Amino acid sequence: MAGTNPRAARIAALIQRVVASSIERELHDKRLASITVTEVRVTNDLQIAKVYWTQLG
Repeated sequence: MAGTNPRAARIAALIQRVVASSIERELHDKRLASITVTEVRVTNDLQIAKVYWTQLG
């Protein structure tokens, strides 16, 4: 997240925690059990967030 402002970095970290938590707690699909949210990138104007994930196994 080089070049982002501090607020965008905080929002990206919050989105990452919320998405990871939601996948873990609210989606009861065994295929999603091994998904890890690896990164979230938010534009400086906070209009767009891209969520990157990986699936192990």
